[in-house]
Amino acid sequence: MNITITSKIEDGYLLIEVSGSIADVEQLEELTVRFNDEIAKFGMKKIIIDERKTQFPMSVEHSVKIVEFLSRDLPSHGLG
Repeated sequence: MNITITSKIEDGYLLIEVSGSIADVEQLEELTVRFNDEIAKFGMKKIIIDERKTQFPMSVEHSVKIVEFLSRDLPSHGLG
């Protein structure tokens, strides 16, 4: 995974900006965990994740797998 993440508090919300590329579902899961870590670190309730500079080779299968990951592995963290 070739991803850069920056986070900052701006106007009362946490802005997470992401750039780079994701190759598969496993890397997307890893990125989701990194988002969760950033959110937990700042403790903010209002969050914007800007992924416009990120490339995802997504398909319906990828979407289904990431939703399964969120509901199975992150429900206690508030993302699932």
